[in-house]
Amino acid sequence: MRSTAAEMSLFPTFLPSTTGLAAQMQIAQCLSGWEWNRNSLGQDPCAIATMLDANCYGDVNYAYTKVYPGGSYAPLDVARTRGMGCDCNTVMYSLSMACSSCQGGNVYPWDAWAKGCNATSISVYPSGIPRGTAVPHWAFYNVTLLSYGRFNDSVARNIGRDPETNPSGTVLASTDTNGTVDVFGAVVAGVLVLLIILVVVFVAFRRWRRKKDNALRGQRKHPRGYGAQWKFVNLPPTRPSSISGSGTTSQSCAAKL
Repeated sequence: MRSTAAEMSLFPTFLPSTTGLAAQMQIAQCLSGWEWNRNSLGQDPCAIATMLDANCYGDVNYAYTKVYPGGSYAPLDVARTRGMGCDCNTVMYSLSMACSSCQGGNVYPWDAWAKGCNATSISVYPSGIPRGTAVPHWAFYNVTLLSYGRFNDSVARNIGRDPETNPSGTVLASTDTNGTVDVFGAVVAGVLVLLIILVVVFVAFRRWRRKKDNALRGQRKHPRGYGAQWKFVNLPPTRPSSISGSGTTSQSCAAKL
């Protein structure tokens, strides 16, 4: 059993799980409006944590019981776990605090949770994940990076469920159709941008080519010197040359108009 009472100390240890006792108490379950913290199988953090601990401790009757205002969850007596490391990790801490929070219970810091642990694991679940469940991505977040090292529902919700970790330890890709639509939209947008760029480059090249062709045609139609005309004009007579024997002459020269 993992429930606590409001009158117990701030960071209480949990009552040991005993066969048949769980049937006499209410099983923990998230209230309405907390569907975001479920895994792809529809299991809330309370159910996921129960399955992980039941598998780790080898107790088929193990169960998280309902938390009342002022109560919360804490790891079982470390001596009882025989160093199994079932609860001394941030994954179980996050799942347990999420289970408490979604019932209106308290959320305690990671340091308080791990106080009695000889060794801890951060963002890792050292025991095997049993069949029939999957651990959401937000449960693996390093809570020591959060304010006061305390699990935060808003942060977990922003991180999201996917990718999940299944019993084989592999990370499952998101099956969210919204995510698929977002990826498809991004691809389509990228293709459209590329097409626009290619069209702009093509049009610019065509304009440059047209100007170049027009310039070449103009040179062929009007070669260099085209339009220059030569005309002979009579110049007035000049004075006699000072050279002996030469007379008065009229000279004509060509003038380029």
